[in-house]
Amino acid sequence: MTHELIHYRTDEGSVSAIIGTKGRIYTPLVYIDSPIRKFMVPNGDIEKFRRDVPESSKPTVRKAARIMLKAGKKLGIRKGAKMFLRSCL
Repeated sequence: MTHELIHYRTDEGSVSAIIGTKGRIYTPLVYIDSPIRKFMVPNGDIEKFRRDVPESSKPTVRKAARIMLKAGKKLGIRKGAKMFLRSCL
């Protein structure tokens, strides 16, 4: 399973996110922000609203996932997001 760290544009602004393997219709996505939950986004939206993170400021996906799992203890994390982030490690 391949994971990638991206910036994703939403109505509220741009957020950092971890995306998973692209499915037939949807791609799993976890925002690196509160609430920590897994979203299923249509593949066309991912391609349209994504922006790559610059290499100079890009942490590894494993490090970002580990930080989010630790933050989830205080902020609250849903089961689907926890399983998704554990698969990144």
